[in-house]
Amino acid sequence: MLIYGIDISKGYLDLFSHNQDDDKSFTKRIKNKQGPITRFLESIPDDAILCAEHTGIYGNLLVQLTTCINIKIALVQPFTIKKSMGAPKGKSDRIDAQRIWEYATRFTDKLQFCSPENPALHTLRELVNLRNQLVKQRKMLRTALVANENKVMLSVACYHTTLQTTEFLTQQIKAVENQIMELINSEDELRKTYLLVTSIKGVGLVTAAELMLISDNFSKIDSARKAAAYAGVCPYFNESGSIKQKPKVHPRSDKRLKTLLYLAAVTVCNSNKDFKLYKQRKMAEGKHYFLVMNNIANKLLRLIYAVLRSGVPYDPMYVRSDPRLTEKTC
Repeated sequence: MLIYGIDISKGYLDLFSHNQDDDKSFTKRIKNKQGPITRFLESIPDDAILCAEHTGIYGNLLVQLTTCINIKIALVQPFTIKKSMGAPKGKSDRIDAQRIWEYATRFTDKLQFCSPENPALHTLRELVNLRNQLVKQRKMLRTALVANENKVMLSVACYHTTLQTTEFLTQQIKAVENQIMELINSEDELRKTYLLVTSIKGVGLVTAAELMLISDNFSKIDSARKAAAYAGVCPYFNESGSIKQKPKVHPRSDKRLKTLLYLAAVTVCNSNKDFKLYKQRKMAEGKHYFLVMNNIANKLLRLIYAVLRSGVPYDPMYVRSDPRLTEKTC
């Protein structure tokens, strides 16, 4: 079984492999285009393993071609590879490919191989990303409108153009959201998941779509604990010897998902009596506001995954039977 380390850039792929049987190394640079990649994949054994850094869209073509011919490929975060190397010296594309190969050789059992992405989820990802870009542009224009109100001299033409562009972006955002809803309703699995998740008041279209995307429709991140760690609402212990500090949330988390969960937590506290009482109790104990909201976001994730496991929409009037009575009956 041959393992190939691949360093991905916009224009090129740097390849490295080492055959322990004949003690020969293989290094090559090819263009990041369909033809060169296809010829390389045809020249390697069917049981070969490819390992590359996760560099975003630059690796999409390689992953797509590799999964089409059933060759295993794993994408690893650069941070993970860097931490496994100790204190390396020097850097180049060729050296990076060799270091990726070394990581894949040492931690073959930890590699998570890519699988073909669901076309519906791919389209959903494109629509959600487009909506995020439109919202970002609208926010910039709205900020400019607020700043213009404090100016002594203001161009009326610029003000009206900015206002009209803001209104146009709002219409486009609404149109993209309608397309997202149409896509979800057209897929049975996505529609079923969406209805279960949004049955919890406070979880809307954007939050549900983001959760479905990051978890591959709740199949890749299959537990609330993993989702909380990914979103950054799960604090970790920070202790060493006699030094004990407060548990902290890891800085390497999905900041956007954490923001959406915070907004959902604010809404659910206003609409759900249990969450509202929990917030009031923790605030009365002197807990910090954002700590309490972080805990509510964590509880909200556990509630979402519980609803998905049961397959029954959330019922705010549901009362759980006393488990002690159940045990006596049995």
